[in-house]
Amino acid sequence: ILIPSYFLIQQRALKNDETETGINEERTNEGVSSLSSSASSSFLVSTDYISLAKNSVFGGCLGMLTSIMGVGGVPLVMSYLTLTSDCPHHLIQGTAMAACLPPVLISALSLGFSGHTPLALAASVALGSMAGSFGGAHFALHLSENQLRQVYMASLVVLGGRSLVASLGNVSRLMKMKKW
Repeated sequence: ILIPSYFLIQQRALKNDETETGINEERTNEGVSSLSSSASSSFLVSTDYISLAKNSVFGGCLGMLTSIMGVGGVPLVMSYLTLTSDCPHHLIQGTAMAACLPPVLISALSLGFSGHTPLALAASVALGSMAGSFGGAHFALHLSENQLRQVYMASLVVLGGRSLVASLGNVSRLMKMKKW
């Protein structure tokens, strides 16, 4: 259910970008190079207390959900920001990465201190992940907003398809065990 909802949210945002004019058209056609620091500051989220409280409640729910499920919350945060802000996709992606780092570190430390993390395995995966993240971030910065959104949606389709196949296999095994 989550993967299709992310896909639909991104598809809706893509359609909204295509119908709007002005800065969205400029971002789409020129890529991230059109987003100067002054342009990105114009997309800062409101600092009123209601918005801060709403974002904090979302963050609290996200932290609980991701630590219980053992998954990163980047797709959830990206969907949330896509729905609640008018930030371009590059800023949404960067914000999601920055917002998800602290909760992931806290969960990892909690599990590590309780003896549930093989440190050598975690370190080797982390090193590869850091190298891949560096390369992926540089690649993403050269894509237009529409291209980046389409790459993101394609990854959701691939991951969703993989998850669907795995869950159908699990259901099949459960049905054989119960002999329905």
